[in-house]
Amino acid sequence: MVTPATHSKEEIFGLLATIHDPEIPVVTIQEMGMLRDVILDENGCEVIITPTYTGCPAMGIIEHDILKLLHDSGIKEVRVTTSYSP
Repeated sequence: MVTPATHSKEEIFGLLATIHDPEIPVVTIQEMGMLRDVILDENGCEVIITPTYTGCPAMGIIEHDILKLLHDSGIKEVRVTTSYSP
């Protein structure tokens, strides 16, 4: 479980802002506008992302990178939700 005492929304956004787009590695998912929101609740952390286009082949890699980064940072309950309409 994530609580404000362990990780804040801003800290998680800061971590996620370091993930680079696998197809264009000079920009991050935040700079691409893919990182939409982070929701903290009693069930853990939900990260909402939006692909740059519907058939984006990198979404699986990006989801994996998000899960790995947050798990490695001590956040065990993570869900990644893809939203196709911002």
